[in-house]
Amino acid sequence: MNTLQNLMVECAKCRKSARRGAILGHLNEECEVECPNACNEAGAFKRAALAAHWEACKSAPVACQQKDCKEILKRSEADSHDKECYHKEVRCDFCDIGLKRGEKAAHVAVCEEFVAECECGERVKRKEKGHREYCYEAVVRCEGMDVGCDFESKRKFMGDHQRACPLFKIRNVIASLRSELNSTRNELKSTQNELKTTKDNLESLAQEVVVFGPGVGSIIEVSSE
Repeated sequence: MNTLQNLMVECAKCRKSARRGAILGHLNEECEVECPNACNEAGAFKRAALAAHWEACKSAPVACQQKDCKEILKRSEADSHDKECYHKEVRCDFCDIGLKRGEKAAHVAVCEEFVAECECGERVKRKEKGHREYCYEAVVRCEGMDVGCDFESKRKFMGDHQRACPLFKIRNVIASLRSELNSTRNELKSTQNELKTTKDNLESLAQEVVVFGPGVGSIIEVSSE
């Protein structure tokens, strides 16, 4: 029996020789194997050291730690992935709200706290919509646009244009004429409706005369008796 236990056999894993009686111990402790991640960082490892290597192996598969992210990647890629992961929570640079990185661009496009530089050089938040109503660098249209003027320029130049614009000068007259024209149209439409109603009533009366006309005298005579 001892002879069989002392018999040298070849390990099927590492191809090294070991006593038959010690082969299990060899497999668990001494057997040298390569990293299953094929990292080739330090060649072969004794099996006892493999677990420790696995915890630090740069090629070991790890899952992204962000909620809802299903990405599996190498440990060496984890840091770079974390900087790009669409599921990682980040803060808006303007309103400081928390949101996923993948949602940030769409949020910034409508964020009321977003700050942009106006043509005048002033930095203005998106919610400050009133700034454009008085900014001299804002591009505006001539107030005579509703009567045909298509001129537009920066607000600071518009005064010179409107002082010389003939359409701007007569816009109130044209507006008044338009108002009178609309009023006349409404009155005409009302008159047409009244005429139609009167016509319909006359036609209805005419039909009654045609239907009852020939027998009207007989009806009167019978009634008088």
